[in-house]
Amino acid sequence: MLAWIGPLVEQVTADEGNVSLGIEYLRSDEATDRLPAGDALGVAATELGWPGPWLTGDEPVDELALQVQPSSPWRLVVPVAALAGAAWLARGDRSATRLVVVAAVAMGASFLAIFQLEVDRAFPYAVRAAWVAGAAAGLAVVVAGAGWALRRWPGWRTAVVGVGLALVALAGGRVVAAAGDAVVPVYSPDGRALEQACLDQLLPGVRGAVGDGPVHVRLAEFWPVMSAPIVNELDRAGVPWAVDERFGFHVERTGREPGPGEVALVVVDEALRDDWEDRPGVVEVARCDLLDADERAEIAELAAIEDPTPLDRISLFDLVRRADRTVVYVDRSG
Repeated sequence: MLAWIGPLVEQVTADEGNVSLGIEYLRSDEATDRLPAGDALGVAATELGWPGPWLTGDEPVDELALQVQPSSPWRLVVPVAALAGAAWLARGDRSATRLVVVAAVAMGASFLAIFQLEVDRAFPYAVRAAWVAGAAAGLAVVVAGAGWALRRWPGWRTAVVGVGLALVALAGGRVVAAAGDAVVPVYSPDGRALEQACLDQLLPGVRGAVGDGPVHVRLAEFWPVMSAPIVNELDRAGVPWAVDERFGFHVERTGREPGPGEVALVVVDEALRDDWEDRPGVVEVARCDLLDADERAEIAELAAIEDPTPLDRISLFDLVRRADRTVVYVDRSG
């Protein structure tokens, strides 16, 4: 109940609450490509299967696509069987039964949520809420087992309680360690340093072009890799800003078309640069390029390898990330 206070207050006070947005998303008639059932089942097995990453810290993530990798669906059999066994052991113990029910609902909700993911959106941060469900299921099994042992051997109370608390403490400590060690590649310290280096090259030109605003930022890229940091910096500087509908999804703000008097900014990566620079009324105001000529030649050499080794793929990925030359345009076409 406490956890839901925030969402419920926001639901009542915001223009469109998060609960409404969630229901709208699920009921939308728009064609949305979901993860194929087999992939979704595999991702669910990775996050919810035992032993899961909530306990081991071992979460397989593709280094290039940054997606959680599917595991064998058979990994889900263990937690399901364990919860079924816990439900049987908890018979007659209302507290343990309630905990088993809560854990089962959490596991089921996490499973269904993973099946609602869109294609290419199985990012680690999007599915790690399932770790809480996996940990809750583990706790339910320990509590149900301890309660059953106490009813069967009441004289062993100290030993049973001690073992149960030790298991919970060890698992809790391991969960904290696993969560702290788990790395989302897209948010690695190296990625942050690259982002800041690019931002340092872009901001002087952007600030010179927008002045005191107001600004409207259009998302031309698939993902707001540099658009979002630019908006963050404009916001910190007190420059009024707005975004289009596509960008609004990422910054949790209702998007719209540019208004009168707003500077229309368009942030594009290298793949879209040629498309935008030839448009009438579009003027380049800033550019980021973090590679030298030798590094660009290395990209060409690595890309030409027919059967690259894992090291070749990692090297190419690192260079391509840095080669994503960002360009910022002001669109004066009206």
